Amino acid sequence: MRLLRKIWKQIMKMPREHILNGNEGIYSPQVLFVAAEMGNIEFLVEIISQCPDLIWTTNANNNQTIFHVAVSHRHERIYNLLHEMGSMKDLITIHEDKEGNNMLHLAGMTPKNTNGLHHVRGDIFKMHWELLWFKVIKSLTLRSVDIYI
Repeated sequence: MRLLRKIWKQIMKMPREHILNGNEGIYSPQVLFVAAEMGNIEFLVEIISQCPDLIWTTNANNNQTIFHVAVSHRHERIYNLLHEMGSMKDLITIHEDKEGNNMLHLAGMTPKNTNGLHHVRGDIFKMHWELLWFKVIKSLTLRSVDIYI
């Protein structure tokens, strides 16, 4: 984390458009999505605390935010960061990827990996956990839809 802070301190000295427009700019935001896939919450918290606008960054291949990636990979700790974002979470949860999927759709799909389910043993319990995960995402997403309709 100390190395990350040093590197990020140098990046933050650059013009913001080089950071925020990483797909076209100098610094690629791909590292954010790798961190979201791997469940590296410490890394994401550190980066987002210094540059909160990065929560709106989407990956180039399917137009998903780090939170969409976290939901697909069942990383609840990263998803839980949304609750700290106030009303911004409402816009992020209803954001659709290139396939037209919002977070609720992603929660209903088969997990991209089962690393997020490592703490759950047995198929029945995993199914129950998946159902609970879907219900949590559903409640937040439907609340967000109601706000913006």
